[in-house]
Amino acid sequence: MTFAKDLEPLLGIPVAPYVGVLYSEFDREFLVPVGATIRLGKQWSLLPTFDGHAFHPMVGYTRGRYSLTGILVRGRDPGLAVTVGF
Repeated sequence: MTFAKDLEPLLGIPVAPYVGVLYSEFDREFLVPVGATIRLGKQWSLLPTFDGHAFHPMVGYTRGRYSLTGILVRGRDPGLAVTVGF
């Protein structure tokens, strides 16, 4: 279950925080993921996120239906994701 809210209409700041709760069958425990999307303009965003175990900062660039996201898994291992919306 996840709760999220875009705060820009309410507070005028381009931030959308979220918090959730999930049950991990692997860990056999409940985890609480938290984070926020921080819009840095029309095409760029920053998403610091904590998955219940580790911190994973992400930076995203979106253009039309395409998006490119860079991630530092556990704050140290780089990764890249490409997304196409349809």
